Amino acid sequence: MTYLDAANQILKQAGQSLHYAEITKRALDEGLITPTGLTPDATMGSRLYTETKQEGSRFVRAGRGVFGLVQWQPSGIDAQVQAINERTRSQLHEFLHTMPAERFEALVMELLLQMGFDESTVEVTPYGGDGGIDVVGVYRAAGLTEMNAAVQAKRWKGNVRAPTVTQLRGSLQVHQQGILITTSDFSKGAYQEAVAQNKTRIGLINGEELIDLLMKYRVGVVEKTLTVVGLDDEWWGEWGPPVTQSNDEDE
Repeated sequence: MTYLDAANQILKQAGQSLHYAEITKRALDEGLITPTGLTPDATMGSRLYTETKQEGSRFVRAGRGVFGLVQWQPSGIDAQVQAINERTRSQLHEFLHTMPAERFEALVMELLLQMGFDESTVEVTPYGGDGGIDVVGVYRAAGLTEMNAAVQAKRWKGNVRAPTVTQLRGSLQVHQQGILITTSDFSKGAYQEAVAQNKTRIGLINGEELIDLLMKYRVGVVEKTLTVVGLDDEWWGEWGPPVTQSNDEDE
């Protein structure tokens, strides 16, 4: 079976969009593909990305490295709304990389406030001499849970790797929770280091998750409500289907 046929089968079974690495893993587990190289996931990602550029492709990009099936795409108004939201996501990603550093830190601070951090505790740390920590604050959930957080934000194009996670952990004070945010993604080693046993857990938020949070908490974006007028099916249903009269009857 070709990589694309295998991806098509795996996605149909999953019923949802998947990252190309997960598609590859499932295809290998089911014996659908026989790799000839050492990096089958890279081959799968390349094949899928190239295929989505072709007219009549079965696949569509659903996020960074994430692919779905064209047949799942909505139509009509739903499709237009999704297209607008995807364009907003793309613009957010671009702005995050180009906005001034101080504005980016202010954006992260505003996001933390909207997520429930105590405004009296949230502050941007002075540049330099902070161990790489950009924002600190205390999160309180319904007055029950309290978390003293130290946030480091990285506007990198390449993946954040394990040493950066280790560095943030070493900068934490006692009882302080570390959160690492990036506009890109994290390496496999970084994810492993963040949850390493017998070490302080570090929360990781990658670029796609950051955009999800900005949109969810309406930071840097606005929600627009449009009024769509349609027929009242219940009202018109009382009269039965419309009847077309002939010219003779009109006379």
